[in-house]
Amino acid sequence: MKLGAPKPVVWHETKELNNNFNKTSMRFHKLMILENVWGVLVGKKAKFWVLEGVLFDGKGGKEGALEVSVKNSAALHDLKISEAKLLQDINKYFDKPWLTKIIYK
Repeated sequence: MKLGAPKPVVWHETKELNNNFNKTSMRFHKLMILENVWGVLVGKKAKFWVLEGVLFDGKGGKEGALEVSVKNSAALHDLKISEAKLLQDINKYFDKPWLTKIIYK
């Protein structure tokens, strides 16, 4: 280590790691997890259900709403049927339930 260089950070517990994240970085990490989980859970249906994003603003009760573009009416019907199970499966990857509903585009 060079003289005057900052001391490297060593974490011993996960609670120390969480103290270094602010609200924006936590949202970013949740989005990264969501992007990876989406492909695994949706599989081949990903070409019909395109993940657009998540609403964070909380306006109109849309906090935690997942935005999904749907290619056709058959895919929309399939997504509506699968919505509750899909949200439950996605929320398993987070410490507390994050996504509450799906908004279709």
